[in-house]
Amino acid sequence: MVNPQGVQGRMNMGQLLSAAAGKIALKRGKPYEVSNFGHPDADYARDVMAELKKEGIEPNELLRDGKNGDYLKRPVFVGVRPYLKLRHIVKKKQAAHDFGAYDIDEQPAGKGSQMIGVLDTYAYLGHGAKNLLREATSIKSRKNEEYMRNLQFGLPPSRPSPNFAFEKMLTYMKAAGVDIRKNGHKLQLIPLTDKSVTNISKGEITDPGAMLIGKNLASRKGGLFDSEITGGQRGENFAHISLPTRLPNPMAELAIKSILDLTNNEYDAFMEGKKEVGGKKGPAALSQALEDLDISKELEKTKEELARAPISNVNKLNTKVRILDALAKEGLNAKDAYTTTKVLVIPPKFRPIYPLPSGDLQVSDINKHYRDVGLQAINLKEAMAEDLLTEEEQIKFENDLYNSVKAMQGFIDPMTYGKMKYKGALKDLGDTKSGLIFGTAWAKRQDLTGRSTITPEPSLGLDEVGLPEPIAKKIFKPLVVRKLKQSGISASNALKYVNDEHPLAKNALVNVMEESPVLINRAPSLHKHSVQAFRPILMDGKDIRLNPMVVGGFNADFDGDTMSVMLPITYEGQQEAFGMFPSKILFKHGDNSLMPGLSQEFVYGISKLSDIEEDTGKTFNSISDAKAAKIDMNKQFTLNGKKMTIGQ
Repeated sequence: MVNPQGVQGRMNMGQLLSAAAGKIALKRGKPYEVSNFGHPDADYARDVMAELKKEGIEPNELLRDGKNGDYLKRPVFVGVRPYLKLRHIVKKKQAAHDFGAYDIDEQPAGKGSQMIGVLDTYAYLGHGAKNLLREATSIKSRKNEEYMRNLQFGLPPSRPSPNFAFEKMLTYMKAAGVDIRKNGHKLQLIPLTDKSVTNISKGEITDPGAMLIGKNLASRKGGLFDSEITGGQRGENFAHISLPTRLPNPMAELAIKSILDLTNNEYDAFMEGKKEVGGKKGPAALSQALEDLDISKELEKTKEELARAPISNVNKLNTKVRILDALAKEGLNAKDAYTTTKVLVIPPKFRPIYPLPSGDLQVSDINKHYRDVGLQAINLKEAMAEDLLTEEEQIKFENDLYNSVKAMQGFIDPMTYGKMKYKGALKDLGDTKSGLIFGTAWAKRQDLTGRSTITPEPSLGLDEVGLPEPIAKKIFKPLVVRKLKQSGISASNALKYVNDEHPLAKNALVNVMEESPVLINRAPSLHKHSVQAFRPILMDGKDIRLNPMVVGGFNADFDGDTMSVMLPITYEGQQEAFGMFPSKILFKHGDNSLMPGLSQEFVYGISKLSDIEEDTGKTFNSISDAKAAKIDMNKQFTLNGKKMTIGQ
């Protein structure tokens, strides 16, 4: 029997015809062959119906009611269809993740680990679910082994570990030449000056070409992983590379052009030694021009120009005013703010080197940039010390060094780009899907999550979701262990019972599922109804089951769509989830329309129940008596002096 909710999501007539053809194949005892690209005017429905008639097969059959065994009133179309595709989808897409496996950024790793991304964050905010977002960010998105252990054994929750991914994002911003100042809950971006680098650096890297010894990954003296300076392979100390000459900070290139009123060509002319300031050429001339700039006078002058400027110049002058005003408020001169003699080297724990199963070493890209910058700085320093360079040659070397710093920050490709490509800090930060901002710090994979293909289950209530046992066992594992321990079973035995699938563990699973809501999400999250909470019901199989009335809010249908399931673990998060049940968020904010939708066979069934047929002439004292007498749903009888039907 074909379920319109489960199969007809795309309203594909071919599905009905293939079911009918399956009956023909079954009677003939051989496959029914179909030409995928037949004549464009062919009437396949007519042809299949003709073959059914020829074989003496009725397309519609009377079925029995599964509850009472009685025949249904009207014939129903019944066919034989292959379901290999749907089985394949569920098998491939069903997965779950508990906790304990983490990647290099200390975020949950594994097939079943689901993500809360940018759009999902907005959906949670639409619910006002700040506690759920806090839980997702500070607990379930990072390596919190002590917290999870305490949760599992019923101990008071420990303080969540520091957010490694967020720290890494801020650190890479510093590597890109930007300093960060925390002001309450706000982060202010300011220029990274030599003074800032000196304050946080634990020492100079004197041998930047030296990384780790390949045999045992031991650090090398003066190298990028010097244990005394950086702390070694998982060290947490900043360091720096000294430059033999002052260079513009590439991150400040646009700011420099703005406050000195330079075009791109004029800036390049400065850098290439074609313009002179105070007898200096190249980067030194640019530094001198910045040093000579009086911030207060230039700010006053620019404000006067802005007051009488034509519309075409307003944006340019506004930008200049904002930059000069920021420098004035920070008490910085332009040279200190926008030029540098020190390159900040971030801590090794954010740029690790680790062995691969093949035996090769995986080296974080920024280490290669530090090597390039450091070796070029050493070569230029030695050449300058021995007075080997002409003025033009020195300016060229300085520009090469500047471009290496620019590549390290991520503005351009490295000068030594070969077969082995490596990204700068900004490219590591800004990649839309895998970058540190959107792919790691904002979009967060979660512990205690799973996913599977959704299928319809009309017997479920509006606020209920059917979870397959493999997913439920994974995501509820810590709560099941806690429940067993609370019942008097030792922690070690509780873990053993769960791992061995002991009947007591199954009972505990059913109990905790009655107490704990789950969150269901279908990507992409376009509004708050893309994330809803449900009471989980344990079911067999591999699919997640939903009442068809709730899928409208998810913009989902039952043709292979996959949904993710997440388990709130804090009391505050669970309380917010209870307010996210479909029955609590019935109306859409945009137009107040009803979100749970009656469609397809629901509407058809209601329409058929409302039909009124002939009067039986019988009288009953209750609806139950009428049902017991097996009165047809649409035939009239008398109840309390009124004519009615059971369908009504």
